[in-house]
Parts: sequence; C-alpha cells; structure tokens
Amino acid sequence: MKRAMILGVVAAVVGLGGVGAGLAVNPKETAFAYLIAFVYWMSIVLGGLLLLQMMYAANARWFVVLKRPMEGVVGTMPIFVLLFLPVIYFIPKLYPWAQDITQFSPHVQALLHHKAPYLNQTAFIVRTAVYFVIFLICGEGLFRWSKREDSEKNPDLRRKMRKLGAVGIPFTALALTFASFDWIMSLTPVWYSTIFGPYYFAGGFMAAVGVVVIAAWRAHRNGGPLASYANSSHFHNMGKLMLVFVIFWTYMAFSQLVIVYMADLPVEVTWYLTRGFGSWGVIAVVLILGHFFIPFFILLNFHFKRVPYKLAAVAVWLLIIHYVDLSWLVLPVLHPHGFHYHWVDFVAWIGVGGVALAFGAWRMQSRSAVPENEPFLKASISYRSV
Repeated sequence: MKRAMILGVVAAVVGLGGVGAGLAVNPKETAFAYLIAFVYWMSIVLGGLLLLQMMYAANARWFVVLKRPMEGVVGTMPIFVLLFLPVIYFIPKLYPWAQDITQFSPHVQALLHHKAPYLNQTAFIVRTAVYFVIFLICGEGLFRWSKREDSEKNPDLRRKMRKLGAVGIPFTALALTFASFDWIMSLTPVWYSTIFGPYYFAGGFMAAVGVVVIAAWRAHRNGGPLASYANSSHFHNMGKLMLVFVIFWTYMAFSQLVIVYMADLPVEVTWYLTRGFGSWGVIAVVLILGHFFIPFFILLNFHFKRVPYKLAAVAVWLLIIHYVDLSWLVLPVLHPHGFHYHWVDFVAWIGVGGVALAFGAWRMQSRSAVPENEPFLKASISYRSV
C-alpha cells in the first residue's frame, strides 16, 4: 500500500500540475480534459459500488476473497467530492446551457429556454450534491461496516451490509443515471437518450471488474496474502462478469443507435453524424472492434478466463478502451470536425487517477488482505466453479 500511495502522490502532483499549466495555455481544452478524467475514474468507483452492493444483496460467497480490492475502489468515493469542484469551476466553459444562448440558432435557443429550469448552474450543483449524498451513504456504509467486521464478530453487521446493498442498488442506479445526464449528456443539451445512464454504467462496471482482476493478478505475481486465497475459479467468475458487461455495453450502444435511427429526428441524428463520420467515425470503428468483438471472442474461451495474467491483460485493454469510449462521447463537443487529442488530456487522466489511488491506498493501509471475521470466508476459499 505504501508503494501505491507514493505512486499516487507522484501521479497526482505531475498530473494536476499539468492541468494547472494547461489552464494557462488552453483553458477550454483543459476543462474538457478534466471532465473526461473525472467521469472516467468516477465511473469505475460507481461500478465498484454497484458490484459490491450486488454481491452483498445476492449473499455471494465466492466473492469474499476479492472484496478488499473492490472496497479499496469504493473507499475513494469521498475524495471525488473534492475532485468535482474543478468541474463546477469549468461549467461555463463546458456546457452550452451555461453560456450565452444567443450565439445559437433560434430553434436551439427555444429548446434551451424550455430546459432552463432544469439545466442551470444552481440546479446542476444541487443535483450533484444529492447524487454524492446517495453514493456516500451507500459506499461509506459498506466500507465502514466491513472495517468494523474485521475487529468484532457481529452477525448483525453482515445483515446490515446485505440490507444496505439491496436497498441501495436502485438509489445508486438512479443517481448514476441522472449524474450521467448532467455530467456528460448535457454537453449536447438538445440531444437526449433515456438509456444513456445504463450505457455509462455498463462501461464503468466492466472497468471496475477489470481493476479487481488486475489487483488479484498482482497479488498472485507478488506472492501476497491474497494469492493464497484467490484461485482460478475466482478469476473465471470475474472473467464471466467482464464478458457479460462487454455484451451489455454493446447492447446498450446498439439499442441507443437503433432507437435514434428509427426516430430519424434532426435534433437526435446530428449527435451520431458528428461521431460516426470522419476521424471520429474511425474511433467508432475502434470501439466496435475493441469494446466488443475482440474481448468478446477472447473471453468466450473457458480456459483463458482461468489464467490470471491473461485475464489481467484483457482487463488492462478494457480499461483503455473505456477511456477511448468516454473521450468519444465528450471530445466531439469541443472538436466536432475531427479527432483531436491534447497533452492535457493525458495529464488530467494521470492527475485525477493519482489522487484517487493515493487516497484509496491510504484508507486501505491498515486493512488486512482478506476480510477477517467474515462468515463466508471459508466457503469463498474453497469455492470451485464448473
């Protein structure tokens, strides 16, 4: 954990220092770069929270030995409240509804005026505060009760965590959905999609599973305590989860495209026209291949999913392609005429990720590698999949 903290601090200093330099050079480019970095890392934390909630709600025993890495991800939630503050500062640079709407056509002005009671800075900030309250109640509740469980044998704690996991899922899902509407979809305020939330969630959940796989693989490689408990069956199950959400992401993406195509409304199709042709169209093809076809056929293999380093390699790829996906959603708003990548995009990604890594490692430094006093620990250790 100490090495992770040091790495995170260095990345945070370098990355956020680069963001500061970017503000002096190109403020608008920096604003978009920071937003992509924020929604990327936040999606992984939210995916991890939903994964943890589902495992508790289902009383899943096999997942117990892998619970610590996921708790490390979910434990970073409080720092994202602070990391959102720059997004508030960047609102006038990011969102057309926060700018002078007279620069747009009369039709767009009419739509923005109609949506003004919802799309305004005060409502945006208040809604985000509500989202974070929900995320923190669910995430911190599970994190702190699990920590208490390490020091005391109390069956009530497990029951509380299961209840919070089950009750919290719909609230987390709704908050995540509306957060994706506000943070990403409202970058194009005249366009909308009712399944944009599940699309955002699918990529984040898949990436969160990938983080757990990478953490478990590193434990195997370094001979950490987790290596004695996580076996090929645990990796196999994580591989199956990755496969499921590769398919689910594709289903959401395809469904959204089909619905927009069938409606054939000018206000909707322009969003795809920007992203479906030219150099952005090339990125769309990369997503079709890299976010679905390549990982889908690899993860179909039974034996592949049981080999830690192979599955970790796929996890790394999916983390990269998830970033490409979010960049494809956000950057065409700033560069509608073609693909453009700025150095500040990379340093912002490093900076936000470094802060999250350092904070998560700091919170986990006193925790054991596997849950103590966990009633299902023995069942998880002896778990074998077929």
